[in-house]
Amino acid sequence: MKIIYIGLGKMGKGMALLMQEKGHEVFCFNRSEEGRAVGRKAGLKVFDTLEETFQKVEVPRLVFVMVSHQGVDEVLNDLKPFLKEGDAVIDGGNCFYKDSIRRASELRSVGVNFLDIGVSGGPGGARNGACLMIG
Repeated sequence: MKIIYIGLGKMGKGMALLMQEKGHEVFCFNRSEEGRAVGRKAGLKVFDTLEETFQKVEVPRLVFVMVSHQGVDEVLNDLKPFLKEGDAVIDGGNCFYKDSIRRASELRSVGVNFLDIGVSGGPGGARNGACLMIG
């Protein structure tokens, strides 16, 4: 499976590495250059722009967003120009459920699926198997 992974912080990097080790092809992006450098050093396929990242995976795409709940709306706005009908976005940011309902409605209107999947377990869990709470 090919996965676009957005967010290479403490949790994101570990989850992306675990997915890669389990045989998934993971295409990563991080907003900061520092995060991109850390991801590359860890052995991930990291791209410098969202456009470049999205070009690597054919539609329909699975996009896992692993940023803090405060940054989810900004990241989703950045993703919108690249999302196509049939794509699915997973939000791992442990967001307030009413925000998730709103986001799902907004994306559904353009044919994009949205899943609220809170992630628990800290960096160790992310690296070795986090608890995923599907909303």
